[in-house]
Amino acid sequence: MRLGDSNGGLAIQMAWKLIPTRMADSDECAMNDVQATRSSTFARSISTTGRVLRRQLWLWPLFAAIGLTFVGWAIHFSVESAIKQKLAEELKTILRSELAALEIWLDTRKEFVHALAIAPVTKPLVKAQIELAAQPDTTDLDLLQSESALLTNSTRTAAARGG
Repeated sequence: MRLGDSNGGLAIQMAWKLIPTRMADSDECAMNDVQATRSSTFARSISTTGRVLRRQLWLWPLFAAIGLTFVGWAIHFSVESAIKQKLAEELKTILRSELAALEIWLDTRKEFVHALAIAPVTKPLVKAQIELAAQPDTTDLDLLQSESALLTNSTRTAAARGG
């Protein structure tokens, strides 16, 4: 059979066309063999694990302890975060109520100071304090003691008048 022969040439051409197909088939077979080997290895490891767990009964409590540890940790974390959130909300509520109470107290103090400032008794007391401060031998302690006495007297006077 020569290359120029029509029958021989046809046979070579057909053989040549089949070669890549056979290689592709062999690659698929090799891939299937690898997958089959992997799945059989996995199946063997599962069955081996099952046999070990049936024979080694002491492993079950160990696995249970590990599982319970993770479950306990998850529950602890969720409860702790819920408690922190609730505590934060309660503290914000307390803060808001205390701020409201402080604002009310400051408003009453402002009203009292305003009433004290417009009281007729206040003007002479302030003049006396200014005169005391103008003297050269007056110390800060003298001014504070005099101021304290003046405030006490003016507060009593304003309270007596209903201010």
